[in-house]
Amino acid sequence: MDINVSDIRTYLVCPRILYFREDNEWKDNDKFLKHTFLREISLEEALYEREWEDKSILNKLLLRSFSSVEGKIEDIYREEFERIDRSLFSSVKEEVKNELSEISEGIWCAVEKFGGEVRALMEPEEIERKLYSDRLGLFGRVDKIISNDENYIPSIIKTGRRPDFGVWKEDRIQLAAYVMLLEECAGKTINRGVVEYFCSGKPVLVEINRYDRRLVLDVRNKIKKIYRGSLPEREEKVFCKYCEYREECEVKRSLFSKFF
Repeated sequence: MDINVSDIRTYLVCPRILYFREDNEWKDNDKFLKHTFLREISLEEALYEREWEDKSILNKLLLRSFSSVEGKIEDIYREEFERIDRSLFSSVKEEVKNELSEISEGIWCAVEKFGGEVRALMEPEEIERKLYSDRLGLFGRVDKIISNDENYIPSIIKTGRRPDFGVWKEDRIQLAAYVMLLEECAGKTINRGVVEYFCSGKPVLVEINRYDRRLVLDVRNKIKKIYRGSLPEREEKVFCKYCEYREECEVKRSLFSKFF
């Protein structure tokens, strides 16, 4: 049984989501649609066609990228958009457009502070590369492959809130899994990756250590148990009241052994 890298992140948010979830590919809600739209803008070639010499140029490139994505997102996600309400798409599109100036401000502040490193950590050499390892029992499609110090490293795009320092744990371990997969493909050790908090204009270069790698393998094994039918122990968390599986989670009783 091979495990999708995205499931590792989901497990670290809440293991029970993996037990109750039926569809891992697309969610028909504004939050997921907005994430998809913003992610496509970060992947868009138009965003990197000129140097980011000043904020006005960056603004223009973001608008150009938005227009390009607007024109092709339905073709890229053809099957998924057959289920999307047109009014929902229109409202999300307008929301994204209204946030571009704030995104531009965030990226430009990072450029002023860190210089060309920001663009270097965002500009892709390759997008959406599919990675797989039979030995690791993992697979996934990484958002970007970028060049860093003459090496190719993985980058994942996040459109939610970024932490004050570093990266969220679940993002770090998801990235570590992609590092391990890319190592298998490249045939050499890779110890770095990037978590790009796009809406904050903050690509973070992350050093991956042995503790991250160990946790990837540990979580992989626990996910396999869930997919064989074991229900993880319930933990009450801050976001539980907003979870779409809350009702099922509260009433479901485990008939299986507890292994956490």
